[in-house]
Amino acid sequence: MALHGRMLFLLRAPRCSLQPLRTQSRKFSPLSWYNTQLARAPVITKSITSGVLFGLGDMIAQFIVPEDSGKLNWKRVARASTFGSLLLGPLAHLHFNFLDWLVVKRLALTGNAMPFAKMFVDQFTYWAISINTLYLFSLPKLEGKTNKEAWGNVEERIWPTMKANWTLWPIAQIINFKLIPVAHQLNFVLIVSLGWASYLSWAGGQLQKKQKALDNQ
Repeated sequence: MALHGRMLFLLRAPRCSLQPLRTQSRKFSPLSWYNTQLARAPVITKSITSGVLFGLGDMIAQFIVPEDSGKLNWKRVARASTFGSLLLGPLAHLHFNFLDWLVVKRLALTGNAMPFAKMFVDQFTYWAISINTLYLFSLPKLEGKTNKEAWGNVEERIWPTMKANWTLWPIAQIINFKLIPVAHQLNFVLIVSLGWASYLSWAGGQLQKKQKALDNQ
């Protein structure tokens, strides 16, 4: 009987150890982890994401058009990342929530009318012009320039920036508002912004080179 009991124990033991093994074999999902952080702390998560992608966009722009030194300008990367994390992330979070309240809840628009209405408000009322003006003003200020110099940068670049903006963002935002849930609409924008931030940083770098050339004359 004792031998029989030991044999039963040995046969059953592996079955008991299978459950912990199944628990340990669960794979880590970056997307699930990110969604969890987005639910727990949406503003902080979006701000960090925005800062990382704007900094990366500036790095891409510097690889496309290198600095005169041939080295990566980390201060410039830091300025772009600061704008993305401290300004764009929190403001865009508020903007998309307000946009959803205005169009979906207040105006009660549905179907194809909803994404077109959101796009119109986003691009042709307050948001696009405001966020681009803020970007063009903030970057020189982060360099230590005066308010007059920063506003001069806005006056020189805002119209070319808006023309470039309207070649990309209306279509991108219709796709965004039509297909992407509200909680992830900023993430879609940030992914597209990887290319947009590269353009803005490239344009800013070109302007800096032009200014240096004028100063050296």
